[in-house]
Amino acid sequence: MANHINLLANIFYGISPTDLCRAAYEFAEHNGIKHTFNKHSRMAGRDWLNGFLRRNPFISVRKPETISVARIKGFNKTEVSQFFSNLEEVRTKHKFSPSNVCNVDETGIETIQEPGNILAPKGQKRVGSVTSWERGKNITVIASMNAVGTYVPPMFIFPPSKDEPCLRERRTSWSNIPMLKK
Repeated sequence: MANHINLLANIFYGISPTDLCRAAYEFAEHNGIKHTFNKHSRMAGRDWLNGFLRRNPFISVRKPETISVARIKGFNKTEVSQFFSNLEEVRTKHKFSPSNVCNVDETGIETIQEPGNILAPKGQKRVGSVTSWERGKNITVIASMNAVGTYVPPMFIFPPSKDEPCLRERRTSWSNIPMLKK
């Protein structure tokens, strides 16, 4: 079961502790294994889960990072091999030196931090944490570095102000505004 959990996690389909407890119950029932699991909820209990995690110290309860299906599909051996094959072909054809081969990446940074666990009175229904905005604003950061280690300082792109006349028009791409055209 531990190996199967690792396999599922490695292909981005990890199971929750609740799903594992249900699977343990079903496994015991299907194989006629004597158990003290809850027959009403049809699940192994918290004690069983804690014991399972102690017996398999390489497995832990983690909060997963969300990854889109498109990103998973694009990151496989075939696609990565094709990328490096194309890169080598272009480098050879145009005789690019390593200083002319750059990697540019962008990421979005949410301005609202997710609060960690806090201490609060028992029985209190709602526990909150003060934040600067009701909803976060996204700041885009673009960074670039070449193959010899030279880098361009990161560029921060802040949300536009609605008061800017040139930004009142809705666009899907800002790379086509007149000031950016050659």
